[in-house]
Amino acid sequence: MWGSWSAYQLFIANPGIDVMVAKEHATKIMDCARYLNHTGVMLGDHRKIAASYHLNEMVRVLVSEMELQSSTNARCRQS
Repeated sequence: MWGSWSAYQLFIANPGIDVMVAKEHATKIMDCARYLNHTGVMLGDHRKIAASYHLNEMVRVLVSEMELQSSTNARCRQS
């Protein structure tokens, strides 16, 4: 069941969020993911490593949404 879902179906950014706010949140999430991955590897805790993977997926979707929003805004300005 879980394998059939894509990250985009699971993690979605809300439209209308300011890009700078989204970048700040992405940075905080990446810091958490880095910490979880580092401590998970050092302690052999696979749950922390898995949590780090999911946080990285959240950031990936957030960045993709920001890029999509930026390109949409650029097209709107050109019209």
